[in-house]
Formats: sequence, C-alpha cells, structure tokens
Amino acid sequence: LGAMGYSREQEHRADQAGAGLLARAGLSGKGLVEFFEAFRYQEVFSEARRYAYFRSHPLSSNRIEQLRSRVESSPHYKTEDTPEAIAEFKVMKAKLDGFLNPQVAITKYEEKDASYPARYARAIAYYQMKEPDKALKILDALLGEQPANPYLWELKGQILFEYGRAPESEAPLRRAVELKPEAPLLRILLGQSLIS
Repeated sequence: LGAMGYSREQEHRADQAGAGLLARAGLSGKGLVEFFEAFRYQEVFSEARRYAYFRSHPLSSNRIEQLRSRVESSPHYKTEDTPEAIAEFKVMKAKLDGFLNPQVAITKYEEKDASYPARYARAIAYYQMKEPDKALKILDALLGEQPANPYLWELKGQILFEYGRAPESEAPLRRAVELKPEAPLLRILLGQSLIS
C-alpha cells in the first residue's frame, strides 16, 4: 500500500510537471488530458487485461480531473498546434512506426501514399525488414527533395554501414555531420564507419 501511494504521488507530480512544461512552451495540454481520457476504461479491466503501461502507471478519475483542472487554467488551453508542428509529429510517428513495427508500417503507409511521412516510414520499414536496396531507392528520392536533411543522410549512411558497405557509408554520414555538427550521435556513427 505504501508503494502504491508513492507511485500515485509520483504520477500526479509527473502529470503536473508535463502540464507545466506545455504551458511554459506556449502549448495546450488539452491533448494530454484527451490521451488519458481515451484510456480511462483501462481501470475497469482486470490487471491481466490492462496495457502494461497502465498496470504500472495507474489511471484514476481523480488523476484525470486534477490534470484537467491544471490544463484548463492555462492561458494556452485553446492554442492550436501549428501546421509545422503537426507535420513534424507525422514524421516522428512514421519513423517510430517504421522502426518499431515495420510489417505494419508497410501496410499502413501504402505504396500509393506519396507523402513524405509515408515514404520515410516505408524506407525505414524496408531497412528493418532487411531489404536495403528498396530502402535506399526511396531514400535517394527523398534526398533529391530534401538535400539539407541531416537525418535522411544519417539513415542512408546507417543502412549502408549495417549492410556491410562501410566505405560507401562515409560520404552520407559526413554530409549528415556537416549539416548538423552539434549532434554527437551523428559523429559517433561517422566514427564507427571510419573505423570499419
């Protein structure tokens, strides 16, 4: 019981911190409340049927209402996300889909979908499914459109490196570092390529 009390207090503090960070960034916390609302039903399931996250992060009506109260009092409550933020979110989601569940990503982001997020997701999914040539073909087309995107260059270099083409991986990884020199992970990947 003591551990549960501690856990609920920590979750409350995390919720409040999240709402505060969103407010300081000038963003609405409305989506945070809506996320919890969408999973409110988890509390009625038996422990075995709940998503693992909600077994260790208990949701309660009280928790949601406290968060709602904090979020609704923010001057940014009605602030809408910018089109740029929504576009960035779609790319982030596509990247996660491609890496975490490539078989689903290939189906979800159909070949006929020519949007940037869909093609990015397919490139990553093909790479994860051990089809580097398909991934590289998509990436080359994306690089033709966005030659200043360091993360596309990084992905190309990573694919080449991981599929035994280390000498070919150097140029795209160098380009990624040139475009974003302050990113240490890009430098580490370039270093691994050079060592190989």
